[in-house]
Amino acid sequence: MSDEEFATQKYRRADSVAARRAATAVEQEAWNKERIVEAINDFDWTRSKADAFVSQIWEALQKGRGWRLDKSTTIFPYIERSKLPMDRDLEQSLRDAWSRSSFLRCVAFDKEVLNTASAEGFIDFHDSNFLLGVIQRLGKDNGWTMTSDAAKAAERQRWIENILGV
Repeated sequence: MSDEEFATQKYRRADSVAARRAATAVEQEAWNKERIVEAINDFDWTRSKADAFVSQIWEALQKGRGWRLDKSTTIFPYIERSKLPMDRDLEQSLRDAWSRSSFLRCVAFDKEVLNTASAEGFIDFHDSNFLLGVIQRLGKDNGWTMTSDAAKAAERQRWIENILGV
């Protein structure tokens, strides 16, 4: 074997080893990000799992110590510090549901609606009708403040019932 052939084979082997290492690194990074997404779901299922936020958390993890990807509770402080926004699709569905509801919106009611929806098996972020039903039921049961239009309609309905003697 000539020197040229030997050098060519050596470089080919080095290239294939480097390619395998790069592929393994990509697979490892994908696995790491999947674990972070799972940890976000465990921490608060309503938070965004967009790639940009996951990458931001991964960078913060690499700078810190005392965490393990296989134990999501060790990642919670990093997730909390990142102050993830609500998932965009969920926020839009919630906003649509509140705009069609008879009740005024507030942050405390949002949390109660989401907790109730989660307990009832809410999965589809695009289903604002399900959220609307939860809002209407909770608002009625808990005596939440009605919107001015809804309050006027309810008052009008009471007058009609009084006049008709129903």
